[in-house]
Amino acid sequence: MVKLSDSVVAQAQLTVLARAWADPERRRLIVRLLFSGATGALTLALLHETFKGMCRTPWEALRLVARLAAVVASTIVGFMARGCKPRFKNWTLRFDILRAVIRECARGARGERMVIDAKHARVIWSQSAAFGSVLGWFACRQHGRRLEPVHANGLEHVWLRSAAPLTPTTKRFVVLYVHGGGFAVMSPRLYIAFGATLAVAIEKELRRQLGT
Repeated sequence: MVKLSDSVVAQAQLTVLARAWADPERRRLIVRLLFSGATGALTLALLHETFKGMCRTPWEALRLVARLAAVVASTIVGFMARGCKPRFKNWTLRFDILRAVIRECARGARGERMVIDAKHARVIWSQSAAFGSVLGWFACRQHGRRLEPVHANGLEHVWLRSAAPLTPTTKRFVVLYVHGGGFAVMSPRLYIAFGATLAVAIEKELRRQLGT
């Protein structure tokens, strides 16, 4: 038996690749395979980075995306089955989808990691802060709110003021909103958009009741 050296094997492999590359059909096939592989690897890496706060591996992130797609589809089908009516009077389809997605993301081991594992907790906190800040900026502009961060006991809280200037006759109405377990996991900035929407809804209801 003849044992080939590494250099001979490498030279033979290069020769085979050169011949394959010289053929236009094979060259296109190689390019497609390389492009598909690179695209798949990049997609998995992006999914893993996006869901790093909940998932440990890219494949787990891929399974979560599949589950989320199924949950969203199921929620929409349920909405249509009810005659395109929300589950409850004040709910919207968008809120129902958001609720279903959050519940799925926090289900089982994923929810435990966000609370118990410091590595995952730091990631989900920073991601929710960044996402909430961007979403909240648009919500504040839409609803005429002004954000003021408040730090107490080493924790950040958010204060949403009306963007309208205060006058000596301005009547102030303060609502203290204390969220449930989400604040132990997510950044309070994630709820800026919700707080702005809630403030506008309260003001609208007060005007309706007081006739002002």
